[in-house]
Amino acid sequence: MRKGGYMALEAAGMVTTALAAQAMIRGLLDHDSEPLWGILNGVTDGLTDQMIILGSIALVAVVLGGWAHTRQESTTERAGHSGEIRSRGTT
Repeated sequence: MRKGGYMALEAAGMVTTALAAQAMIRGLLDHDSEPLWGILNGVTDGLTDQMIILGSIALVAVVLGGWAHTRQESTTERAGHSGEIRSRGTT
């Protein structure tokens, strides 16, 4: 995968994490509202099951985004860091 693919995967992971976490917090604080506008109602009936699904989605998105981030850094090194130990001469 190229650098752009890793960046897109990382961005998708971050966005998915933010949306799932926001839906979980809203569902926990406001019991009358339906998480994600009722999209998960067809999958499960209970609020607890929906929170577990949202938490799992957020966890998978965090892992996927983190994996893409570390893979991206390993293929393209940071500017100024070549992996060598350099000593500064004071003389």
